[in-house]
Amino acid sequence: MSKRNSVVSRRARAITLAVCALTSTTFHTRVSAADSKSPTAIRVAIFSDAGAIRADVTHVKSCLPADKGFTVKTINADEIRSGGLKNFDVVLHPGGSASKQASTLGDDGRKAEQDFVSAGHGYVGICAGAYLGSSEYPWSLHLLNAHVLDRAHWARGQGDVNVKMNAVGKT
Repeated sequence: MSKRNSVVSRRARAITLAVCALTSTTFHTRVSAADSKSPTAIRVAIFSDAGAIRADVTHVKSCLPADKGFTVKTINADEIRSGGLKNFDVVLHPGGSASKQASTLGDDGRKAEQDFVSAGHGYVGICAGAYLGSSEYPWSLHLLNAHVLDRAHWARGQGDVNVKMNAVGKT
């Protein structure tokens, strides 16, 4: 493995672990707070097609176990374009290449995701997936009025992120 690939792999694992901690805490709290007589699994579709790092898909899947209230399946661009999101509560885009994920989805796939979110469903973007969900590029999903502040230095490296849930985040 080259030095660059090793750094990218470590960074992807670090980002995924941070997201795992956040999603497990957030979703576990949501599931635990639900009526214990009829818990509803959160149905998560993880984008797994060109532009997504396969290892990220695997790492994220491992962070969303069934015993914590998740039903997780991968979904590809063809399935999204064919209406496959109707079977899910959340779509998650992992790291990789946002522009490649966007081109793989095509106009119809991006529209399907925009409609999915507009209908009240969730979107989680990790690394490249966050760029995809932004409003920065013509190929972006424009789900959030978020912009890239420094395009020249998008590969910022890695670091620790400390997260503390407040009372609102725990409910």
